[in-house]
Amino acid sequence: MRCLPFVLPTFLAVLVGSAYSTQERPVEPVSLLDGCLDNLAKLPWLETSFRHHVFARNRHYISEGKHILDPEMKASLYACRVKVGNSPGELRIHCDGQRIWRILENGPGREIRTYTLAKLLEARNQIDKTLLGPELTVQLLRDDDAEHGFLGPRGILAELKEKLVWSGVKAGQLADGSPVYVLEGEWSKAFLDRLAPPRKEGSSGPDLRELWTKRTGFIRVPRLCRLQLDKETLFPRRIEWWGPAVPEGPDELLVAVEYEKPVLSPPASLEDRAKVFRPSDAEIESAQELDPSVILQTREQNILRLSRQEAEASRDQPTLDPTAPLRRP
Repeated sequence: MRCLPFVLPTFLAVLVGSAYSTQERPVEPVSLLDGCLDNLAKLPWLETSFRHHVFARNRHYISEGKHILDPEMKASLYACRVKVGNSPGELRIHCDGQRIWRILENGPGREIRTYTLAKLLEARNQIDKTLLGPELTVQLLRDDDAEHGFLGPRGILAELKEKLVWSGVKAGQLADGSPVYVLEGEWSKAFLDRLAPPRKEGSSGPDLRELWTKRTGFIRVPRLCRLQLDKETLFPRRIEWWGPAVPEGPDELLVAVEYEKPVLSPPASLEDRAKVFRPSDAEIESAQELDPSVILQTREQNILRLSRQEAEASRDQPTLDPTAPLRRP
C-alpha cells in the first residue's frame, strides 16, 4: 500500500487568534474545519511526525514519518518509513526551494533521483488537461503537491471538506487526555453517486447503490469519517475511517492516522534553515538526474486507470482498498 502523506499537523493557540477565543469559537463542524484550514494556510513553519495505521483481518500495518514545511522558502521534507513483514522501506523527498531529491530505500537497495523545481513546474504545465478533464486535473496536481510535501495537511483536509457532509460535533478525549472536538462525516450525495451509483433503468449488472445500502458490497471501503480537532487550538490530532470489514457487517475501524504536536519555530539562521531540506552531501553527490514528467505521466496513468475502474465497477462486486476514495495522495 502506498504510504501517503496523510500528515495532519497540530499548531499552537497563538495562531488561532481572537476569532477562535474560547468565547467565540464556533462549534458547527464546517466552521471548525474552515478554521482549521485557514490556520494551516497561515503557518510560517511546520515540523510534525505522524503514524498511519491500516487495520486488516489478522494484520495491522503501520507507517510512520516526519514532515517539515517552510512556505516562505517553498521548501519541504517528507519522510515515511514502512515495514511489511521483514522488509523495511523508506521514502524521503527533500526540496530546498530550488532542487528536489527523491530517496527510496527498499531493504538493502537505495535509489536517489533529483530534478529542479523549475522542471517540475514545467512538467506540470504540460499535463494533458483535455484528456483528464478539470476534476481529475485538480486531483493530479493536488496529489503531486501532497507527495512533494508542499501542502502539508491542507490537501487531505480540503478533500474531506469537498467530499463529505459533516453532521455534528461531539466532545471527546485522546489517549493522552487532551480534549478534542470530534467531527463525524459521511460521503456527500454527489460523491456517493460516483462511488456507488444507482442502476439506471434498463441497464444490466448489479445495482451498486443497493450493494452499498445492504452492505453486501464495497467491503473495506470507508463510510464514516471521524476527525478529531484539539479543543483549544483547532489543530487536527487524529483522523479515522470506519466501514464494514465483512459483508453485512458493522462498521469497524479501517484506517487511523495520529499526529504529534509540531515545532513551529524555524532555525534562527537562514543557512541552518536551508540545511534542513537538503539530504546528506554523499546522497547529493550520488543522485541521478530524473525527468519529472515521467513521475507525472505515471500518476496520470494511475488516475485514469482508477477512473476507468470506477466507471466499470458495475461488472463486478467492488472490494476496494480502504484508502482508495482518498487517493492523492
